Amino acid sequence: MNKEEWEDYLKLASEITEKLDNTATYESWLIIQEYVDRCQERNQKYKEVIDKLKELLSDDFLEVIGRETLLNILKEVE
Repeated sequence: MNKEEWEDYLKLASEITEKLDNTATYESWLIIQEYVDRCQERNQKYKEVIDKLKELLSDDFLEVIGRETLLNILKEVE
C-alpha cells in the first residue's frame, strides 16, 4: 500500500467510525426517548386516575389517607 492509498484508507476508516458513532448515539437517543415517552404516558394515566378519584372521594377522605398513601397504593396496583 503506497502513501496515497494509506491516506485514503485512514480517511475512509475515520468516516466509517464517525458514522458508526453517530448511529450508536442516535440509537441510544431513540431508546432514551422511548423510555421518556413511556414515563410520560404512565404519569398521565396516574394523573387521570387521581383526578377521577378526587371526583369520587371527598376531600376529608383524601386528607385522612393522604395523597402520598394513595400514590403508593396506585404504585402497588401497577
